[in-house]
Amino acid sequence: MDDYNGSHVIDYMGRNNGSVVGNALQVDNGYFGKGFEFDGAGDYIKVDGATTLNLTNFVSYGGWIYTTH
Repeated sequence: MDDYNGSHVIDYMGRNNGSVVGNALQVDNGYFGKGFEFDGAGDYIKVDGATTLNLTNFVSYGGWIYTTH
């Protein structure tokens, strides 16, 4: 997810556009360019109908978490 236009999150690869649920905020200091900040109270990015995310085999997920505590 690369850009947020106020209602939709745009994936510049053109595959997995989504929408913000809750109070997720776009920030400019993501690991690879822009990212999103979640406050832990029901925030997420919803991606509907993304066939590239329908996993049929084993998969590993990775992420970067930055804490201020």
